[in-house]
Amino acid sequence: MGYCKECPCCGANLDPGEHCDCQEKKEEDKKSPVKIIYHPLEKQNVG
Repeated sequence: MGYCKECPCCGANLDPGEHCDCQEKKEEDKKSPVKIIYHPLEKQNVG
């Protein structure tokens, strides 16, 4: 049976000596800009 450790933040199973990068990814996501895409509604012909 193998030994593993669980990340207290995200619950990932980690190998001995491995560290989780979930907190680093969160910080990286905060720095990247968010793309906002606008799709105008099509005009409907009412007659």
